[in-house]
Amino acid sequence: MAPRSSRRIKAVVYDLLSNPLSPARNGVDLGMSLVVVVSVIVLLLESSVAPGDPLAVWAERVELVVVPLFIVEYLLRLWVASDFTTDYLNLRAAGTPLPAAAGRALLPKLAFMAHPLAVIDLLAILPAFRPFRLMRIFVLVRFLKILRYSGHVGQLLSAFRERSWELGMVTLLFLGVLTFSSFSIFILEAEVNPRIHTLGDAFWWAIVTITTVGYGDVVAVTGAGKLLSGGVMISGLAFLAFSTSLIASALTEKLLTIKEKKMVDAISRLKRHYVVCGFGQVGEAVADELAAARAPFVILDRDPERAEAAAKKGYAAYVGNAVSEDDLQAVRLDEARGLVSAMASEVDNVYTVLTAREMNPTIHIVARAASEEARKKLLRVGANRVVYPAAAGSRHMAHVLLRPTASDFVEVAMSSACAELQLEEITVSADCPVAGLPINESGLRSNYHVLAVAVKRRDGTMITAPPGNLTLELDDVVVCIGGLDDLERLRREW
Repeated sequence: MAPRSSRRIKAVVYDLLSNPLSPARNGVDLGMSLVVVVSVIVLLLESSVAPGDPLAVWAERVELVVVPLFIVEYLLRLWVASDFTTDYLNLRAAGTPLPAAAGRALLPKLAFMAHPLAVIDLLAILPAFRPFRLMRIFVLVRFLKILRYSGHVGQLLSAFRERSWELGMVTLLFLGVLTFSSFSIFILEAEVNPRIHTLGDAFWWAIVTITTVGYGDVVAVTGAGKLLSGGVMISGLAFLAFSTSLIASALTEKLLTIKEKKMVDAISRLKRHYVVCGFGQVGEAVADELAAARAPFVILDRDPERAEAAAKKGYAAYVGNAVSEDDLQAVRLDEARGLVSAMASEVDNVYTVLTAREMNPTIHIVARAASEEARKKLLRVGANRVVYPAAAGSRHMAHVLLRPTASDFVEVAMSSACAELQLEEITVSADCPVAGLPINESGLRSNYHVLAVAVKRRDGTMITAPPGNLTLELDDVVVCIGGLDDLERLRREW
């Protein structure tokens, strides 16, 4: 096999088995997790029936499939753990003696084999041999193999590694108290307590006392022994409280890290999305409409509590400053379709629009303003549209008062939560099948059941209630009204 072809195959195998950034790995992990669960259930059922039972025969057949699969997986993981040939040739070219070059090139392979997950992979194969299958511990080891396919479980376990020093100190103190109390009760009551004759009895007493289990089979009978028992019980409660708080804090920190990483990964995959800067009342309302319209978007807010509130609603949220180029880059402004600057501070809105326009000259920017002076500044620094929330609300109240039925219709059409009727704008692109055709031949009514209510020409001219013989030209924006499903189909096909 040619070296280049081998490298390509190795890269594919690496993506399937080991690459944490590969989407294909998720499918492999899920499939292998199901295989592990099924094999463990089969082994447990087999251990409870006679050797000639049909279930045992069926279990043997399952093992004939599962074990080779595990062996192949282990060998493939070992293969992609490093590139032995390249490492060896590079070391030899650098003048390293042959034995030393071979040994150093093998080190990554050996490091992989010594990794706990690789050891579990190897031990999980042992139940294929009947003597080991009867030992339930190896069945448990096979179940532990599922840790490899659950990245979050592995990350949670890494929390204990990160707190290994603190947990080690607690364990050392626990063993010290356990040893001291065992010897103390043996010295105090070995001759007077009929339940304590050996150090083993004393050790058992210390275990049940310090853990506050208190079976009652071994109890102190002297005053000094009872005083020691009280001290040991209090020490046990202290150890329990401290170790519980230590483990809880470690797991909480790790869960937050996992959650943040998951959010960052989700944001890194966004394309043609919208960036909502500020999650106040206005920003939240914008986000709710975008969510109802099934549009991809991300919240950018410097307040961690607001970002957390957005995350609780299921929205992608990033804690950062909207005027910072680094934070705007983190929410992939260069790939974004539009930006809403909805912060309460006019200064922040101006700087955000200015920075966003410099970073992405083609992005569509809508900004919030509270005065005419702010509107002029926002338009001057690059905003495409400026909205006065208070003025817009006042105009809407007047329309509702003067034309309530018409206002109800417009509100229904503009609400993303209504699937029966919505307004949408579709751009006539170069590959659009109706470019150059009149509206009555475009199939809007006959094929998509939507109505064109306006057409905006490339030069900005707005044609309302366009006639059927109006020709749709390149870069025209067609404002349509219709059902949500019909509009989505129109958007996909146009």
